[in-house]
Amino acid sequence: MVKSHILGFPRIGRNRDLKKAVEAYWKGSLTMQDLIVAADNIKKENWQLQKHTDMDFVTVGDFAYYDHILNLSASFGVIPERFGHVQGSKADLNLIFRMGRGRAPVGKEAEACEMTKWFDTNYHYIVPEFTAGQTFQLSYDELFSDVKLAKAQGHRVKAVLTGPLTYLYLEPAWKNAFKTAYSKLCGKGVKILLTNYFGYLADNLDSVITLPVDGLHIDAVRGKKEVMTAAEKFPADKVLSVGIVEGRNIWKNPLDQSLTQMQEITALRKGEVWVASSCSLMHSPVSLDTEIKLNADLKARLAFAAEKCEEIRSLKVTLNNAKDARAEAWFNASAEAKRIRESSPDVYREDVRKRVAMINDDMTTRKAPYAERRKEQSEALGLPCFRRQPLALSRKQTISVRYATR
Repeated sequence: MVKSHILGFPRIGRNRDLKKAVEAYWKGSLTMQDLIVAADNIKKENWQLQKHTDMDFVTVGDFAYYDHILNLSASFGVIPERFGHVQGSKADLNLIFRMGRGRAPVGKEAEACEMTKWFDTNYHYIVPEFTAGQTFQLSYDELFSDVKLAKAQGHRVKAVLTGPLTYLYLEPAWKNAFKTAYSKLCGKGVKILLTNYFGYLADNLDSVITLPVDGLHIDAVRGKKEVMTAAEKFPADKVLSVGIVEGRNIWKNPLDQSLTQMQEITALRKGEVWVASSCSLMHSPVSLDTEIKLNADLKARLAFAAEKCEEIRSLKVTLNNAKDARAEAWFNASAEAKRIRESSPDVYREDVRKRVAMINDDMTTRKAPYAERRKEQSEALGLPCFRRQPLALSRKQTISVRYATR
């Protein structure tokens, strides 16, 4: 029996509810308790949507008031001294905001932590700051609160956490640390689904399939070529989660193609198979329900997070030979989206095709070497020679400039 799940859901809220609530708290027009209530309502709505689309688990741990890596740092007590946090005490939302922004409605202003891009996405996370002799201790327990809240709503829970190797280091030198890390984590009474996305495991595949984990999630969109190898090699007594629905774009999934691929995997694999999003759906808007002014043909081709959950459900239902009218409607919508795209003048333009067909080798070859082109350009433009001058800025100002030029 194929099961379904996602790796995370957008936390902004259907109508940007979190952004509005956080801004109201910063302005002083909303109390912290009201902010927490607003956040809990978003979580409940997200979980209910996952239940509505027959996910076998609701995902917790994907919510953050500011950033999920910042949450993890606060949870482990990785909090720079400049924020005045007393080790062993509980971190609150004001501390979270000060680490991310440098200030909050309550607490002393301090230099914000650095941020950088999450892999090759446009999402920015807060970079952890470690010190010599760094120790770890539980300081922020939102994950546990969310688990309790979800269970109180009657949901079966699956928590998501950034893995220890991703959190601490992202270089090949840490490849051998996989076995050490997961040998420590496993056998603690909690099942672990090791998750890989945004690409191939490549030469890490053989190492990963021998880890003492309970399951493996692979990106079947960006890592499509190695899916069958993983399906064949990964132990049959463990779960293989296949991320077949693209989590990063906003387009409908080609369900017929995905179904064919999933059927090939389930036919080959002797162990349990789950169908899932390729990565967290946090990179997508929440739902098309609020889009009332879009061009009809464009809207027919779109799928936001809520719709991607329906696509995952449709694949699960069909793979389990329990096709229903709801799933059939989504397969039909997928086929219609493909038809619209293939005939859309916004996608296929004859004038562009003709211009592309006229490209020849002469157009791609420089007529003169760089030294000659540089001289001609200098004479034509009359620009002065550019000399980079060092900026006398404080560290805080330098960081601001770096952000601005990213």
